[in-house]
Amino acid sequence: MEKDWLEETKELLITLTQIPAPTGKEKARADFIEIYLLQKGILGRRDTAGNLIYEIKGERPEYALFTAHLDTVFDDEVIRVEEKPAECASGNNRTGRILCAPGIGDDTSNVVLLIKLLEAMHMRKEKPQQSILIAFDVGEEGLGNLKGIRQLCQDYASQLAEVIAVDLQYHTIYIKAAGSIRLRAEITTEGGHSYKEFGNANAIAEAAELISRIYQIDVSEEAEKVTYNVGKIEGGTSVNTIAADCSFLVEVRSENEQLLQKYIKKVKNIILSAKKAKVTLTEIGNRPCNGAVPADRQRQLIDRAGKAIFEVTGKEAVCTDGSTDCNIPLSLGIPAVGFGGYEGGGAHTKQEWMNPDSLETGYRILCKFAEKYYSC
Repeated sequence: MEKDWLEETKELLITLTQIPAPTGKEKARADFIEIYLLQKGILGRRDTAGNLIYEIKGERPEYALFTAHLDTVFDDEVIRVEEKPAECASGNNRTGRILCAPGIGDDTSNVVLLIKLLEAMHMRKEKPQQSILIAFDVGEEGLGNLKGIRQLCQDYASQLAEVIAVDLQYHTIYIKAAGSIRLRAEITTEGGHSYKEFGNANAIAEAAELISRIYQIDVSEEAEKVTYNVGKIEGGTSVNTIAADCSFLVEVRSENEQLLQKYIKKVKNIILSAKKAKVTLTEIGNRPCNGAVPADRQRQLIDRAGKAIFEVTGKEAVCTDGSTDCNIPLSLGIPAVGFGGYEGGGAHTKQEWMNPDSLETGYRILCKFAEKYYSC
């Protein structure tokens, strides 16, 4: 692959990373991509969710959907990409240079690779064997609750033959959906002055007790993985005020729907058992587990992904479950896999980094995988 391609792709990655795209605020990044591709003669459209969509009609009308999510978990108004020696990255044993910035890997690197794949497909003269849908979708992270992929699966419904979520790195293939249920617990007490009303119920103390009890739930006896997490807590007024309100966010995850329901019920029962506070529980996210996916078609998709990765890297990818854009199609019985196109680390941290040279490897993997439709 030409050096100019890598330099151009690296420059595009830096530019795109420095356009903030927190969940729910992806428009500026989508606008940039739409203009960038329009200048190359590639026309897209937006749907009601805010996804940026490109269609390539093929010999068969059913679509293979490639999607990469625009949003990141960061609210930074100013993001700067830094180039550093590879030794600076935690867990990295490579030499050379790396790029560092929040969100540069997950999922901006894959958005850039999908842009490049779309450019290559656009240059082809012949129709692909199967129609292809390329989407830069919204709301994949956090409380986005998979908004973008939900809309895509709703709008295209029975037209989708398979879904490929271009996400994370190329060492792993996501083949099963880890479902999750997310709750906001709001705790309210009378509060008061810390000295004059000492002894009144404190919403923060009540919340802390409930959280402590949640973390006493034992999942070690289950045959399949179950996790829970309290990820954010807010409340109170000042150091000398007995807190009258406090809220926290909690989730339960599992690829097993029965276990998911079993443990979210345990969490709810604990929270609702508060005796000194008023409690309001709101479900703020629900990511489904696997549905009835045709086993043969799913296996073919997994094998294609594994073969593409092995042929390019010489290494076997690890197959696992996870919470990705695959959750929605898998829950609807549509074959889906997720894999990315870069090497890096520190995803979801301010210390996130990626190896820019890996973009070439990732692109070759995507092209190898897409050979079923036509080579790029």
